[in-house]
Amino acid sequence: MVEHRNRWFHEEAQAEQGSSLLEVLVAMQILAVLLMVLIPWVKEPYEDWLLKRFLAELEEDLQTLPLIALSERGFFDIAFLEERYFIYSWKDGVIRSVTYPKLIRFVRLDSYPGNNIIRFSQRGTASRGGTICIATKKGIHHSFVFTLDTGKARYKKGCV
Repeated sequence: MVEHRNRWFHEEAQAEQGSSLLEVLVAMQILAVLLMVLIPWVKEPYEDWLLKRFLAELEEDLQTLPLIALSERGFFDIAFLEERYFIYSWKDGVIRSVTYPKLIRFVRLDSYPGNNIIRFSQRGTASRGGTICIATKKGIHHSFVFTLDTGKARYKKGCV
């Protein structure tokens, strides 16, 4: 009887040692299906957040650059390239470089074709006004209207 009991405990202990390969595969399939359902649900708000963060960062740079040029009594440029924009000081070189999020299709300055640079003088004034147009891969357009009289950039949904 003792031998029978020991064999029963031994068989039960072996059965509880781990999962079979089939159980692991079924669990992985369930997890894969759940991820396929959840990823699009999580991805879109994340992309919206990235875009809002980028637009806020660009707006902050456009608002503070005239103040920096004025306080440091120097010339500063903000240049828009294909994959990033950068802020350049004539005295110190590149100060900051910001890469566009992957969902941005292009950024261009509508008012000055062929020249994607806005220059700020030592008086804090911009070299020109215009519209900075930002297009996403979803086809949504955003813009900053930059006026010379105030030197401020105003956010607007859509491009002119």
